[in-house]
Amino acid sequence: MGRATQGTRTMLVRRSIALGDLESLLTSTDQQADHAAMRSAIIEDNLLAKGTGQARQNSLRQLTYFYGLDSTMPAFTVFRRLYSHYPREQSILALVLACSHDPVLRSAIAYIVRQPPGSIVSHKALAEVVLKAGATYGPASLHKIAENALASSTMAGITRGVPVRRAEFQPGAASAAYVAWLAHKAGASGSAIFDSALFGCLGLEQAAVREACVEAARRSLLELRAAGNVVEITFRLFEGIIAEAK
Repeated sequence: MGRATQGTRTMLVRRSIALGDLESLLTSTDQQADHAAMRSAIIEDNLLAKGTGQARQNSLRQLTYFYGLDSTMPAFTVFRRLYSHYPREQSILALVLACSHDPVLRSAIAYIVRQPPGSIVSHKALAEVVLKAGATYGPASLHKIAENALASSTMAGITRGVPVRRAEFQPGAASAAYVAWLAHKAGASGSAIFDSALFGCLGLEQAAVREACVEAARRSLLELRAAGNVVEITFRLFEGIIAEAK
């Protein structure tokens, strides 16, 4: 993967989150497909139309890194169900899952969404974010990481154009619910779920995070009960999806 002299590593040194490849894979494989089936589709069937065997192997490794690609993994199972039911949120849902696996991508996206809509997002600024995320790369690798981070944000609809500018975007209820559930699975409960760093990838401050979760509850994506400062959040829908997959 690229050479970092210390600390955090990232797949961005090789490529973006490759939403086009992900879409091709998900639309051409069964909801219950495990990693072996995904591997067969990419390597043996050449579903992604790669020119060499090595390119197929690279795609498998990179997509697995960002997304898991395995119906036995709860995070991927829930993602895939939401992906099929909320087409307008597909790119943001994929970005959230990728960010949960790559802390450098998470830091880069969180920085990008904090910028005012219409403002230019520079490679230099993102390179500085990468360094602050805990990894030390050479100048060429830092430029590549920044380039792939911007490509990823553009695929997700967070940036657009040349030069790259922050776009207007509004995360949906499914994306907010998915972030909340990932925080819950990572050990957070109650109002601590609102503090998840992944909400930063949606461009939501804490007050907006709570409102987004309330909206998700209105849409039956989660259950939220509050009494004063005490908050309880449960996820019957997502736990049911996982139970069905077993």
